[in-house]
Amino acid sequence: MRNLQKISSIILYLLLGLSVVIAILYFFGGNSTSPVTTMVEKRFTNLAMIWCIVLFAIATLITILFSVMNIFASTRTLKSFLVILGIAVVLILVSYLLASSEPLPNVQVDVPPTAATLKLVGAGLTATFILAGVALLSIIVLEVYRSVK
Repeated sequence: MRNLQKISSIILYLLLGLSVVIAILYFFGGNSTSPVTTMVEKRFTNLAMIWCIVLFAIATLITILFSVMNIFASTRTLKSFLVILGIAVVLILVSYLLASSEPLPNVQVDVPPTAATLKLVGAGLTATFILAGVALLSIIVLEVYRSVK
């Protein structure tokens, strides 16, 4: 265990050092102009953006990996995960069934969306409204419960 902790610390310090070098290159590397446009941009913008994407991908993969490992660590966490997953599926299904595929009246756009797109957008909005209502209701119920207690 101690060896794994040492290796992860070394990897983190290497990533930090590389990030500092890329930040120095970005801020002090000068400017360049593109042959396509007359706008001035930092010379190492692409490198900095790619490095941000790499760090984000690493963080995302590690988060997903450890979350999945934690889910299967015990039956209790697996049960709670399955309950939450079931609630999410029901929420998405209800939102999709409540959503409308009709366009809004008096709205003119250059390229009209398809009925499937309107249905998916409506489902997303409905799910957002349901979750916001549940959050607001839980705040109110919790405050009333605390004041009565």
